[in-house]
Amino acid sequence: MLEAKIKSEILKEVVEAASLLIDEGKFSISQDEISLKAVDPAHIALIELGFSATAFDVFNASPMELGVNLDKLKKVIRLASPQDIMTLKLDEEANRLNISFANLSHRMALLDSSTMREPKTPNVALSTKTTLNGSDLAQGIRAASTISDYIILTATPEALELSCKGDTDAINVQLSKDSLAEHQCQEKVRSLFSLEYLSSLMKIIKPTDAVCLSLGNDLPVKIDFDIAEGKGKVSYLLAPRIGPD
Repeated sequence: MLEAKIKSEILKEVVEAASLLIDEGKFSISQDEISLKAVDPAHIALIELGFSATAFDVFNASPMELGVNLDKLKKVIRLASPQDIMTLKLDEEANRLNISFANLSHRMALLDSSTMREPKTPNVALSTKTTLNGSDLAQGIRAASTISDYIILTATPEALELSCKGDTDAINVQLSKDSLAEHQCQEKVRSLFSLEYLSSLMKIIKPTDAVCLSLGNDLPVKIDFDIAEGKGKVSYLLAPRIGPD
């Protein structure tokens, strides 16, 4: 059983995050939470998200898994106004999710979730943890994108640095420890990452979001932030890239 009501702008935020790496996904539903874990086809990035039943105006559910075409679901949600309340109801017999809001109703066929593998989360020890504003991270990524397709994230006990080099130019954004909401770093660490993945991620991070970066030396970066008006969380793990110094 699934019967729920939720504000469309909250559902849109969740589905946009879920679809960063995949077109089809498996949502795991409990009485308290909906979650999803996915990896991109190249196995470079992994995303985990979960949002609480308290994000809904109404939420009645039995434990289950739903296979969803995320592209289709996004198109339906984009028809709604931000403040529209969307009603979701599972039709188990027909294997459909019935979605309604305002004067529109849509019956969406579900996918076979048993064929969707859930990736394992790598156990990576990341020694540095930094929390910054989404606007500062976005600035560094936008700047780097003007001259390169990669970015170097460097943390020292004194600062977090976002940098890159092009054929003739170089970009450096330095955020001092005092300007950061949190900065735990005992020794210098440095890793190189694809801007393609990070630029895509920034589409769902708001300028005012508190973004937590966990870093190591030539290790993946873990990026954590809240969604669903603070009632959900996203954790994004991006593998380092082999590239220029």
